[in-house]
Amino acid sequence: MKTVKIIFWIFVVAVVALAIILGLSSPKSRAAGTNINSSATSSIAWDDITGWWDFYNTQIVQVKGTRLEGYASSSVGDISLDCATTRAGNICASSNYGICNGPGTHATDGTCSSGDASGELTGYGWNDTIGWISFNCDQSSQGGTNNCASSNYKVLINQNTGDFSGYSWNDTDGWISFNCANDSSCGTNNYKVNTLWRA
Repeated sequence: MKTVKIIFWIFVVAVVALAIILGLSSPKSRAAGTNINSSATSSIAWDDITGWWDFYNTQIVQVKGTRLEGYASSSVGDISLDCATTRAGNICASSNYGICNGPGTHATDGTCSSGDASGELTGYGWNDTIGWISFNCDQSSQGGTNNCASSNYKVLINQNTGDFSGYSWNDTDGWISFNCANDSSCGTNNYKVNTLWRA
């Protein structure tokens, strides 16, 4: 009888331990710091030089009503979406940049006071290897220029589905595509970035 009780308690402890382990690795707990979709085909962008940009696995990317924050990962390092939430912490005092959800400017405290939740992204991201990444051809609200007459591009977030679409631009990597529907390649290469955020 004593052996049965020992086996019973070993079983109970094993079940509790397994439940804790599974709870810690569940998608809900892993995604606590991000509102990017965890699906492998709904969390990535693509460019022909660097390859995949993963917006989910760092667990810190947040789409908000006025701005984006956090950083995505790639084969060439982080793509930092704002100066306030870099891997190194808040660096806005020395390098003020970010991506606003709507028009800029990006303030030194990491906010976008003119962000209007329109889903049209403006501003710049940063990567230590390739440099600045522009999310809109019209960066006049961010202190930049309007180049839309010569190269009309932008990254948009659909307010109903949370799907990103369009392209950002980097002088080294070229176009970074946020949705395979941009060039009708979803049949052979299915990807997009999707957020749980809604306007």
